[in-house]
Amino acid sequence: MESIEVDGLKLAWVLADSAAQDPSIDPERIKAVASTWGSWKTWRSCKTDNVVCHDKAQAKNLLQRNFQQQCNFYVPELAYQDLDRPTGVKLYKGDFKHNVTNQEEIVTLHLAASQNDILLLLGFDLQERELTDKFQKHQWHNYKQLIRQLIVDDSTKQWILVNHSGQLAEEFADLPNLQHDTLDNIA
Repeated sequence: MESIEVDGLKLAWVLADSAAQDPSIDPERIKAVASTWGSWKTWRSCKTDNVVCHDKAQAKNLLQRNFQQQCNFYVPELAYQDLDRPTGVKLYKGDFKHNVTNQEEIVTLHLAASQNDILLLLGFDLQERELTDKFQKHQWHNYKQLIRQLIVDDSTKQWILVNHSGQLAEEFADLPNLQHDTLDNIA
């Protein structure tokens, strides 16, 4: 599905992995508003239009089942040759220098932002977390900073956290192009 335009602005949903586990989300309801972007973990329950798989082994598994015929399937350019140069896939550049969980969510945010003006973020939890494990704390810090930097880098993009509960982590509290709304107001 192509991006939907509202007043000349392209609109898209970006689904966090947790959105795929939420039984209250009706994929057809959100697709009526805009195209969907998410990791391969969102496809089964949400039939995501644009799917990212950063893990080479998982991408290979999906390609063996011709997954690229079900959606716009994005894999890292660095893995393309190792995946036997599959036809029908889309490539993206870059890799991670930082330890971070949910790498595909970060890639998906970048790809969706490169093609859209308004990004509806569903399933993202950007609340502060009390973590005791130092490595998890480090990964969470990197995750937050990568998202924050993406939002800050292009002030022309509008980011809307949909159904976000709780208080945002302080890194996100003062961003003028990050708003909140509810699914009922949007879809």
